[in-house]
Amino acid sequence: MSKLFDLSNYAQFHLHPCRFFLFFGCSGIRTPPEEQKLFVKEPSISNHGRKTLYDHVVDIDPGRIKSKTSTLFYELPPKTIAVLPFVDKDSGNFYLDKVAVTNRNPQWKEQYRWTRAQRVRKLIYGNLAQREYYPIKLEKIDTVLKEHGIKNSTDLSKISPEVLGSWLKVDAVIYGIVKNYESYYAGIICGYSIATDVQMLSTKTGDQLFYSSASRNQLGFDFGLNPTDLALNMIANGTYLRDVVLRRAEEDISREIVFRIPTRRPLPYFPQTEKTKLSENQTKAKKKKKESLGHSSNSNSQLLANKKSEQPPIMRHSFGNIPQNDAITMDHPTFSAHLFRKEKETKNETKEQIKKADFALAPIEEARMDHHNKKELALPSNLLSSVPQQSFFLPEIAEKQHGKKTMFDRLIEMDIQKPEVIVHPSYSSKTCGTIAILPFSDQATGGNLLINRIPLFPKTKEQKENWRWIVGNRIRKAIACYLAQRDFDILNIGETDTILKSHGLSTMKDLLRVPAKTLGRWLSVDSLIYGEVTNYEGFYSIVWAAWRVGAKLNLVSTHSGITLFTTQATRTSNRFIPAITPIDLAIAGVTTMTTMMRDYKLRQAEEELSRELVLSFPKEDNISEEKEPRKVPINKAHKISFLENSSSKRKNPFLALKDNKI
Repeated sequence: MSKLFDLSNYAQFHLHPCRFFLFFGCSGIRTPPEEQKLFVKEPSISNHGRKTLYDHVVDIDPGRIKSKTSTLFYELPPKTIAVLPFVDKDSGNFYLDKVAVTNRNPQWKEQYRWTRAQRVRKLIYGNLAQREYYPIKLEKIDTVLKEHGIKNSTDLSKISPEVLGSWLKVDAVIYGIVKNYESYYAGIICGYSIATDVQMLSTKTGDQLFYSSASRNQLGFDFGLNPTDLALNMIANGTYLRDVVLRRAEEDISREIVFRIPTRRPLPYFPQTEKTKLSENQTKAKKKKKESLGHSSNSNSQLLANKKSEQPPIMRHSFGNIPQNDAITMDHPTFSAHLFRKEKETKNETKEQIKKADFALAPIEEARMDHHNKKELALPSNLLSSVPQQSFFLPEIAEKQHGKKTMFDRLIEMDIQKPEVIVHPSYSSKTCGTIAILPFSDQATGGNLLINRIPLFPKTKEQKENWRWIVGNRIRKAIACYLAQRDFDILNIGETDTILKSHGLSTMKDLLRVPAKTLGRWLSVDSLIYGEVTNYEGFYSIVWAAWRVGAKLNLVSTHSGITLFTTQATRTSNRFIPAITPIDLAIAGVTTMTTMMRDYKLRQAEEELSRELVLSFPKEDNISEEKEPRKVPINKAHKISFLENSSSKRKNPFLALKDNKI
């Protein structure tokens, strides 16, 4: 603390505790991880980080998002989704205030168009990967398209969704176009604007399942009443034209689009252990069922009828407000809403199949059945038909550096800490294989939302348990999002939780007792990510407000038990407004409070932390075994972490670092 502040006299060391926390804060509260409960209820699962009207006003963001979900989505909800190459509608030049600043040659223009489209495409894919869907790896999609001679957007537009579905073995495909990708500077306001359209089509019928048209702005706004302040603010606003700010705009628009895709059950679901419950509106459900299947063929209807007559009473479930009670079979056009079970299998044999468990559909949280009465969005039959031809599969510009904070970014945002990384000589992207991201431990909050280390609201024991699970899961899902964008093979988080819960794990202590090799056998994966949330709190001191989020990750091999990779980092999203006079202090206090102490800003801090942690993962196999692995001293604050001080050294995979003398 003495390095950051010059405390000139003895009295300054004897501040009142509340004042000390108010102005200086703290790194968080460490709590024992063993009794942290897993798989508890997670409220507001689809709203965290979603921009409200208040956020739009504060951020001066006039961007809008319009979306439409077809009734077919609820009848044939997709499981596997392919995010096809996106197309940039722009010419490929850099625009400032609608004026082309550059005049690139045709080859560079095509490369920039591909790069911009890929950035948004990867973020859509990553946000889907942390959901209950199973998006196909982008690398695999591109390989299949290349094999079939698809070289540009014109070639892709000629292939029907049904054919693409047969090539890629998916239930739905997503098309996308980037309509706007510009920067603005007008003295007191500066930033980036992005607009994109996304369309999801069924590969079973070719019909539209979901459509969204969105625009988002990341702007900086400061003004001054006198010429000197105005000149200084105009210079300061120019710092918003940075790559990391552009990345935030891309993340915002992608997150908001995926938010609007209807959600399924957020927690693991075990239909074989849940009793059959008849719906109260069973009669209405049957009528709606007949109407929804009216367009299907007679053969399929007869098959379902025969199945229904032969089988005993089946599990009832519902899609949004459309209850369903049909038997789901292996050849059903959509994925199974229950575990796949053979009729002749015994109960014991069925229990062994749970390692490949799927999760059932639950009522969709935000289903709006009044969409039929609203005016539908005007959209083309295929988005790609309205854009000029774009070449595919070109080298991406600044692929590894895009969004990664530079030293200039850290100085401007007063966030100078870099991720600390330790890499084992045997690490490579190939040895990682399929990765399962295990539930994270919350070591920072003690179950409370902390502002200056003081709980903001009193909570019951149950609420505290829920909050610890929520905090860990937020970082965990963000890590999954960014790992997927780098083409790591990630086991779906919902499937991971389903399998762990099926083996009786209910607390963090239960999870840490199981050796990595055993977990790998249960999950059928090659490596595991153990995570710990080290910081998760807000700060407010009138002229300065911030959200600080930190985490530590260990990548452990399930074959050897060796810790292949360790990284830890802390991100601080903050705003500082210097002020001296009482009026300036009042203005600064209101401004820092309204601009920073918001859920949206907390979500941004989580995403920036996760992005920085994942960018520290070496993707290429360029680590020589002859090289001495990089050793980074661990801060004292992390030495009390349960990662290093678990009582069960033999079984705790976190201690592999010490065991292998890395």
